[in-house]
Amino acid sequence: MSQLLLCSVERSEVELSDMVVNKRVNAKINRLSGIVTFSAGKKFTNERLNSWNTDINTILAKVEETCHLINRERVTQV
Repeated sequence: MSQLLLCSVERSEVELSDMVVNKRVNAKINRLSGIVTFSAGKKFTNERLNSWNTDINTILAKVEETCHLINRERVTQV
């Protein structure tokens, strides 16, 4: 990574460590072997909220359908 960035190993390590600690980058640093392993980040907040919103809408639709079926059963029994 240092070679790609054209800077010292120490500087690369400091900057990468800072980014990992501040959760700007997901990576694991193996200092002994000099290997950095990057991993896919977690969903951004908007993506999480959109996913949560979709799940809630699905649940509410199922509850509404269930209520409709219960009311229809009550009407046919009277």
